[in-house]
Amino acid sequence: MDTKEKLRELIIFERLYGWAALGLSLIDYGADPSKPAENPRKVLSLTVFSNHNCTIQSSDEEKNTESERAGFPNLYTVKIGSKQKKIHWTRMIHFASRRMGHPWKGVPVLAVLYSDLTAFRNSREAILRTIRTHAAGFADIRLKDKKSRKQLDNFEADNHLSDLDSRKYFVHDIGTRIEWIGARGKALDPGPYVDVSLESLSCGSRIPVSHLKGATAGTIAGSEVNDREYWGGVAMQQSLLESVVWRLIDLLMETGQIDRVDDYNLVWPPGFELSDQTMADILLKEAQARNLMMGWMTVDEVRANHGLEPLPDGTGKVVPGLSQDSKSGPPEDGDEQLQDEENAGLLKRFNSFLRREKKVE
Repeated sequence: MDTKEKLRELIIFERLYGWAALGLSLIDYGADPSKPAENPRKVLSLTVFSNHNCTIQSSDEEKNTESERAGFPNLYTVKIGSKQKKIHWTRMIHFASRRMGHPWKGVPVLAVLYSDLTAFRNSREAILRTIRTHAAGFADIRLKDKKSRKQLDNFEADNHLSDLDSRKYFVHDIGTRIEWIGARGKALDPGPYVDVSLESLSCGSRIPVSHLKGATAGTIAGSEVNDREYWGGVAMQQSLLESVVWRLIDLLMETGQIDRVDDYNLVWPPGFELSDQTMADILLKEAQARNLMMGWMTVDEVRANHGLEPLPDGTGKVVPGLSQDSKSGPPEDGDEQLQDEENAGLLKRFNSFLRREKKVE
């Protein structure tokens, strides 16, 4: 069914149009797709629908205000090839993660960023105009004798000075002098024009500026914080899709296409991985915390907190941090020596076990 690709396509169209639906091609006892699906035996294929190939008539929306599906579509009018068909909602998985007042349609991502994108386009045009008109300077033309306004206008018209820039020239006599005033050929830095737009886009989209520029290699270590925030936003978006995945998995278990399980959880691959040094620091702190627990808990209790089995032969039934003096009642000399030897043996076996476990890891 190419499920992974269809889910990716579903996310793309949902972000583009504000909503999308995953169409389920089912083998069931109902021949008419506009009727509810009854006892589906198999999911044949998946198709993604949205504004580009699907419409929802207001008459096909649920009008019962007491229904859990109030306002949601009961029927989808889809376009397949040159034909249009009505599809019942039980054969669709609806997805709209940014519903703001509308029952089934959300806000497109581009609608949120439209003003920023428009401002970025205008700023690029402003850069070109600024470079053209100011970076190269403007022409200061001096004539030899005092001229009237009409004479100046005629001189400008005759020499086409309105089109004059640093890439053109005009021919004049010895009594006329031209000088370019302005930046005098110095390069104009476009950074301030671009940075404002990129920072605005970054704030609206949660995408770091470095990712928008497409250059992240060799950046300072502080950028890892931005990367974690960015991938945190991606993880949040993934969690919004979980209801769609759960429904699809439940349907596949119902049809027997995958094994049925009583409980399951979705685990998304991490987009950001901690460095080896950070992981080592975390492991060190965890080991130190376990070592502190040994002051009031037995070894087996600490292992149980981490889902590990008790040590064999009662080796873990000891509190390493508990001193012998804390025990009540003065022991006999022989008993004290016997107890010390027993505790020393237990600690020796425990330390030997830890060394073996470390080698296995």
